[in-house]
Amino acid sequence: MTKLNQGNKNTKPALLNNDYLEANSTPSKELKSDHNSWHFSPEFLTVTTGTEGDDTIVGVKTDENEIYGLGGNDRITGGDKDDAIDAGNGNDSIIGGGGDDQVFGGGGTDFINGGDGFDAAFFSGDFADYGLRNRGAGTWRIEDFAVGRDGIDRTWGVEAFVFNDGVFFDESAYSGEGLFLTNDKLKEVMATFGREDVSLSEVRDYLKTHGDVAVTLTSSEWS
Repeated sequence: MTKLNQGNKNTKPALLNNDYLEANSTPSKELKSDHNSWHFSPEFLTVTTGTEGDDTIVGVKTDENEIYGLGGNDRITGGDKDDAIDAGNGNDSIIGGGGDDQVFGGGGTDFINGGDGFDAAFFSGDFADYGLRNRGAGTWRIEDFAVGRDGIDRTWGVEAFVFNDGVFFDESAYSGEGLFLTNDKLKEVMATFGREDVSLSEVRDYLKTHGDVAVTLTSSEWS
């Protein structure tokens, strides 16, 4: 049985046994984290790090989780709150669970189920580097055309896809299947809130009622 370093001195380490990891934590009100600049700032955070092998990682249901799968073909499940999950390389299966989750599938062929809440998947390149195919019923296939980078992701229940140069919203009310908002346009919308901690779900809701006035929406193109 091997102890894993969770990177949070206020949490008990996860224990590895037959490639199964379950995080156990002591809540801490001192630890803050700004994950990928999207204001992931929980009061109670459990950090769990996998191995380079095939891991099964289950986050704490009652805490915000920060999970790193590293290498291997991992099976990762978040909790009921807002989780940040970086699956790493390999062909991974990710379930966000409840809350507004942020997921980076990494390399390989990944299956991402956002679960409940407003969930976002993150990608390494620009929007034009990927082919997006709508499979219907909230299901998307996203293929990275750059060899050896993000690979292919299949998603369910993911509301936003974050690229280097902007965000694609799965929102049929705009342009048939979704819309792509550049970073510059995104900043314009966020500025109207008068504060820094603006979530993607707030941006989406704002665009539903003010999009035609505040910004020029850019229709997405997909393969």
